[in-house]
Amino acid sequence: MRIHKVKFSKGTVTAICSDQNVEKRVSRETTFTCEQEPRPEFVQAFDGLAKAAMHEIDAPKDWRDHVTCTGASFSWGEGDTLGIVVTCLVDLDNFQSPLVINTPFKRQSGPNDMANGPFLDGAFEKAALIVLDEAVAYVKGARAQLDLEDMLRAPEAQAA
Repeated sequence: MRIHKVKFSKGTVTAICSDQNVEKRVSRETTFTCEQEPRPEFVQAFDGLAKAAMHEIDAPKDWRDHVTCTGASFSWGEGDTLGIVVTCLVDLDNFQSPLVINTPFKRQSGPNDMANGPFLDGAFEKAALIVLDEAVAYVKGARAQLDLEDMLRAPEAQAA
């Protein structure tokens, strides 16, 4: 499975992924949307990607405390090299709506690349790969663990 896009906004996760069967030359694209709470690691991965994106574009340091990553678009090139664009919202003082920032497209360097960039740097690439792993886990069913005490109290609350 390849993730092409993942969005996380207001508790909803949307992922666009594809399955490819090379032998039969068949590709199927699926859009997956779910409102179940993601694992804390998923949320942390998006927070880390937001910080890495702000560092990547050399944004002012005070923006980094007010940034939210809402999505990432992944593309796959020769030799399974990964390319990425990240979308972030920055809440700025004195403005009613956030500033929307899309990072420039960057990709991993491939086996035949010499100096044709721009390439992902270590921290940004690592943050992107963590988001990608968390998105795959979410699509495969990984969710936030429910609090056992809340689950046990739920029937009591319904009976009252």
